[in-house]
Amino acid sequence: MWGKKRQAFIFLAGSIIFLSLPVVFSSSIMQPLGFLFKMPVFQKHFIGYCLMLSFFYLNYFLLIPKIYIKTKKSLLYTLVVVVLFFIFSLIPGLIIKNVGPLVIPKDVDPFLFEYFSEAGNYVYLFLISLACSFCLTLFFTWKQNERERMNAEILYLKAKIDPHFLFNTLNSIYALALEKSDDTPTALVKLSGMMRYVFNEAKDTFVWMDKEINYISDYIALQNIRLGDTVDLKYNVTGISAGKKIAPLVLIAFVENAFKYGVNPEEESKIQIEISITTTRLTMLVVNKKVTIRKGSIAKSGHGVSTTQERLELLYPKRHSLKINDDGKEFTVNLQIDFV
Repeated sequence: MWGKKRQAFIFLAGSIIFLSLPVVFSSSIMQPLGFLFKMPVFQKHFIGYCLMLSFFYLNYFLLIPKIYIKTKKSLLYTLVVVVLFFIFSLIPGLIIKNVGPLVIPKDVDPFLFEYFSEAGNYVYLFLISLACSFCLTLFFTWKQNERERMNAEILYLKAKIDPHFLFNTLNSIYALALEKSDDTPTALVKLSGMMRYVFNEAKDTFVWMDKEINYISDYIALQNIRLGDTVDLKYNVTGISAGKKIAPLVLIAFVENAFKYGVNPEEESKIQIEISITTTRLTMLVVNKKVTIRKGSIAKSGHGVSTTQERLELLYPKRHSLKINDDGKEFTVNLQIDFV
């Protein structure tokens, strides 16, 4: 993401490169740097470069946002820019007096001739500063709009996910209540923790990995209470999750999908869930034996998975790998995510 640190780095690197130009193009470049700064000609040029750089920052942080964009007074903006050019072009000559012979035509005011001669040397630098400030404004504005668009899409996708989890877990509690199971209070506590995570902590773009893992573990425990021995379940987490972050609710959809379409009390049901966490990567394997599902449920199949695929594309562009395989007997999901 193009945050403030990256912008600051671009500005710093650009400033260093720009201020090095008078040194690079100096006719005395082979001389020590201390010697160069003692030469009046170099001093005048360096002051001019500093002033043009100052105009860049003035234009980027003040003139463009406050006059050109906010008030939309392009004529006023142009007038201010022209005035600043003449002022900034005049300052080097006032600080460092003429340092070489100057042939002045007859009937021409010496001051005006010297000034316009100096101003001509700064026209291209001024135009470069003007163009760069506009280009960077457009670039960073575009990046900001992209970031806001992505955040808006993520919030929309999460809004679609949350009720999906709520209704499924409530159905699980309802089934336990009908059976008058002693596990109902435990299930309610786990549901409370899950909903607290979804509505309070999962609102952020990234959350701590251990909380996401706890959420998945609670979901699996809740389903295990409800299903009992009707499913052969293998669930394992390896690695250290502490100190790492992940986008919330990007893993649970694949787990839920396995329980939703891999469990049938009348058939042999098997689910395998493996989560491996290393320093730089999370790997998740979900395998479920395909069982017979009522036709009414097939229409909704894959909604959570497809939504999660969209979120992965938004949050982990070029930093994730998702392979889904359906061979008719087993449904396999292999997900890899490189940490931010």
